Amino acid sequence: MWLGVMLAVVLGLATFYMAYLGVHVTLHPTEEPRTRRRYKIKFWASGGIALILIANQTVRNAQMQSAITRQLADIDRNTQKPPTVSVQNNIPPAQIIMGDEAEKARRKLIREQLGKLITEGDSIANSCAQGAACKAARRRWESKVESYLRSNLDSSFMIRFKFNEGSMLPNETKQIGEDQSTLIGFLDDLKD
Repeated sequence: MWLGVMLAVVLGLATFYMAYLGVHVTLHPTEEPRTRRRYKIKFWASGGIALILIANQTVRNAQMQSAITRQLADIDRNTQKPPTVSVQNNIPPAQIIMGDEAEKARRKLIREQLGKLITEGDSIANSCAQGAACKAARRRWESKVESYLRSNLDSSFMIRFKFNEGSMLPNETKQIGEDQSTLIGFLDDLKD
């Protein structure tokens, strides 16, 4: 771009100098052969430089026009038959979000199952005397509760149940009662 500007400026200066020489010779004619010859050389040199610069600019313009024509042809070809672009999607598929009714129904089923587990805990606590058999029955029941929580609720419920289980009260019946209280708290969490 700067080269084109410089060439245009030099062309303008050469043309201006030719015009100046023409005016100067017209206003101040000379009869001296040596001065006349110098004016002729200057005039022809300015004219030659101007012609060379004009030819150079014409070639540069033709090259630029040719490049633009090629680009336009490429654009036209791409719009006629666009290139195929392959896009790989690494985003996992969207999860289906349940509507309010489906979520309410799911929560109801979970509450019902938690109610059954609480009732089963009551049955174990009522029928169980202290001892190894009672401890084993409580462990089986807790394992069943944990399995249900792991399958149907998020990990926060499991953590809360395990935390309560860690208190290990001396009486198995009291421990079952504590576990049941935790499950009752879950029922409150799952209300509509």
